[in-house]
Amino acid sequence: MARLKGWHLVLLPHGAEREALISKLSALRFGMAEPHLAILPDRGEPLPSLGVPHFRATTDDDLTEVARGAWPLKELAESIDHFVNGFAPLEGVRCPPKVALGLRLLLVHTFRQIALADPVLPVPLLPESWKGPEDRALFARLYLELSPAADQAIADTFVDRGGLLTADPTRVARRIADLSYS
Repeated sequence: MARLKGWHLVLLPHGAEREALISKLSALRFGMAEPHLAILPDRGEPLPSLGVPHFRATTDDDLTEVARGAWPLKELAESIDHFVNGFAPLEGVRCPPKVALGLRLLLVHTFRQIALADPVLPVPLLPESWKGPEDRALFARLYLELSPAADQAIADTFVDRGGLLTADPTRVARRIADLSYS
């Protein structure tokens, strides 16, 4: 994760465009720090055009409470805990290909909801009990464990116009390499 360079700030307008802007900002992982202020850690990546003025700011002030109030971190931490507690017992479990495929789909769907909601805040701004790194590592380990059997289920049962689907070894290797560094 890139080092924090400051904060993106967006003053929210009044009027009809407000809700659409909030939806757009939420998709970009902005948090709502105040009723009229959206914030996002600035790690140097460019933002798409927002259609409203946007500012970058730096400060030496402690923004822990502001940041913790801008995102639903308590609810997200609970989702992460449920993920870890629910999926950790699957580590090392061997299962038939179709079961592995179902479990992998559930794993990806559940983790994706958490990953998309995670504001990726700097560690000092997160609650002390934050298990974000633990859930990411668990996801990677389980995905890698389930993949051989899940991919076999796909190869055995999924078809297109040409017949059974064949694995694309390059894509599979890239997906595994991307997860293996976690």
